[in-house]
Amino acid sequence: MKFRTTLILLVVAAGIACFILFYERGRMPTDERLEKGKLVFSVRADDIDRLRISRGPEEIVCERGADGEWRIERPIAARADKAQLRSIAGRLESLAAERVIAAGEVDEGALEEFGLKEPALAARFRAAGREFGLLIGADAPLGDNLYARVEGEGDVRLLGRGIRSVLDRPLPDLRDRTVLEFEIPDVDRLEIARDG
Repeated sequence: MKFRTTLILLVVAAGIACFILFYERGRMPTDERLEKGKLVFSVRADDIDRLRISRGPEEIVCERGADGEWRIERPIAARADKAQLRSIAGRLESLAAERVIAAGEVDEGALEEFGLKEPALAARFRAAGREFGLLIGADAPLGDNLYARVEGEGDVRLLGRGIRSVLDRPLPDLRDRTVLEFEIPDVDRLEIARDG
């Protein structure tokens, strides 16, 4: 009788272990799921291929070509600084809300107070063929946050103020400053001439 009971308990324990192994394998850990739920956009930085930053009447448009190189399309046509654009794309991918104010709690007066009725800064981008937009408003009175809104949504989000400095870059900061483009391993000779 004891052998039979032990065998049944072993089968039940093996069944529970198999369930946990197969069911939980594809799921994210709880902390990671909670963090993922706070993300403003569900995009990957590598999928972002177009970025438009608007500051009032000024607009900067950058696009990534099929070769993976970023270019500034407007207001001038020029090569873009890859590191700067990668930084912006990475920040948009990991952008998380500190707090969300539901659309039902936001009226027209609140939008003006939050600086979102006519935002001074807006970023629109394309990722995997989908368009996204982020409106940046005024600084929140407490903490190191600002008010923001995803275009097409009624909720207002409190984001870290760092997103403003990432997006609000002047055109010269986004231009590629490379004079000569080459890979260091490709250099096999260097000649320096001084005084003729």
